[in-house]
Amino acid sequence: MKTPTPSAQQSWIEVLWALVILQGGILVLSTIESLLVNVLFGFSLVIVLLLTGAGAILTLRAARGLRLRRRWARRVTLVAEWLVLVTGVLEVGATIALPGASTGIVPILTRIVIPIAVLIFLRRTKPLFADGAEQVPGAEDTGPTEDPVLGMLV
Repeated sequence: MKTPTPSAQQSWIEVLWALVILQGGILVLSTIESLLVNVLFGFSLVIVLLLTGAGAILTLRAARGLRLRRRWARRVTLVAEWLVLVTGVLEVGATIALPGASTGIVPILTRIVIPIAVLIFLRRTKPLFADGAEQVPGAEDTGPTEDPVLGMLV
């Protein structure tokens, strides 16, 4: 197999970052939805609000770490993606197995296809996260900064 060039690996990191940001955005919307449900029903499902909020924060922080080539972010993303993939396969499989139930394309994309793509890109970019790998210039993690691509704080 041909070894990818550093510019190709950098492009893969950009795609990986975009996919993780997409998942973070989905979690942010789920958190907002959970907040509205909790407000309407007297905060009876506050644990769901806390879990989705924590998942959104963790995912967005991991996306920032991936962009800065942090090894901790790669490890956190690997664990999270495997958890999403396993639960997604079980959930979609249960939906298919139930008589009369059908699954849409969105659950399959968000719970199976995107995590598989993220895992593939994490594997392809592994050399960029190694001990001796060159760090991104000016990649000190000093807290939230404005991302030039998104135009928002990350």
